[in-house]
Amino acid sequence: MTKRYKASEVVRLLQDDNHDTDVESDSESQSENESSDSENFQTEAEDSDGDGDDDDDNVPDTSVQSVQSQPPTSTTATAPAHHWVPATNYVSQPPQFSGLRQVLVPTNGFSPADYWKLFLNDDLIAHIVYQTNLYAEQKLHSAQFGPCSRMRDWKRTDSVEIEKFLGLLLMMGILKKPLIAQYWSKNPLYSTPLFGSVMSRNRFQLLLSMLHFNDNTQQLSRDDPLRDKLFKLRPVVDHLFEHFQLMYSMSQNVCIDESLLLWKGRLHFKQYIPIKRSRFGVKLFKLCESSSGYIYRFRVYVGKDSLLQFPPGVPQPPTQFGPTERVVWFLMLPILKKGHHLYVDNYYTSIPLFTALLNEGTGACGTIRANRRGYP
Repeated sequence: MTKRYKASEVVRLLQDDNHDTDVESDSESQSENESSDSENFQTEAEDSDGDGDDDDDNVPDTSVQSVQSQPPTSTTATAPAHHWVPATNYVSQPPQFSGLRQVLVPTNGFSPADYWKLFLNDDLIAHIVYQTNLYAEQKLHSAQFGPCSRMRDWKRTDSVEIEKFLGLLLMMGILKKPLIAQYWSKNPLYSTPLFGSVMSRNRFQLLLSMLHFNDNTQQLSRDDPLRDKLFKLRPVVDHLFEHFQLMYSMSQNVCIDESLLLWKGRLHFKQYIPIKRSRFGVKLFKLCESSSGYIYRFRVYVGKDSLLQFPPGVPQPPTQFGPTERVVWFLMLPILKKGHHLYVDNYYTSIPLFTALLNEGTGACGTIRANRRGYP
């Protein structure tokens, strides 16, 4: 027999049921919010650019996160941790550009080879010749070779031969074949007569095995903290770094971004950046002209433990700068106080960096990361 309830008892039971349901749903919602907040916090604390760098600038402000993730204890809305308001009576005045876009060397009547020699000049070629011959002598005296080894056919090289060798390397970047030997193949399917007319296959491969840019005997031991990870390439890197700046003066708009030089060999500072075309390789930070893409300054990334030294007599970066901000400051040093406008992506944008650049007469513009320090 069905039990009958009075109207007052039915109302009380319905109220009790609604109250229990609300309490249960609130607790479930709170647990889901806490789980979501913790997952978001862990995701934002990781390095979001995918290149394996541990940048202090990318770490969110944990104190702000913890305050904002908790629900308010009262019905009155709490004020945000950072409250920005429009500045009153402030008119933005971008720095005035005082530079001039121009080529700094006379180029009237230049051929393509003359432009090539502006960067790889006779001094650098002579240095490569000396170091290659030196390494070949060191190798011949330190190792034993069989009677049929090609090393027994080694002859000292000269500047003309090294220039031909570098020219063939450039051609290999245009005409790509699976094997080096196929460039000298007489098979009609692979034949490229140019290579055989410039240099024999055996001589090219011998030069390739001996090519050197620095004296190995002067390299510091692996345990030395001052060891240069780019020691073997340091003369070439420094030479190009200097001559890129001597040949050209950039226009007002410039940009800084990272680039990946394809390399799939063994290298302990090789980077993996999936959004780049090469994905694997050596990462470079570049300062380029926005209109032409001309590389004005660059820095090779060799690991987060590499030291970035600033010589005396130049504007020093603020002490609160992180590694990424110091890289931008290093690349911008020669063009500070000239009214350039710098454009960057959210990997570099920060309030301390843009403030310091503005104080040095340089404007800056960039997208932002919402979890970077200093933002509301």
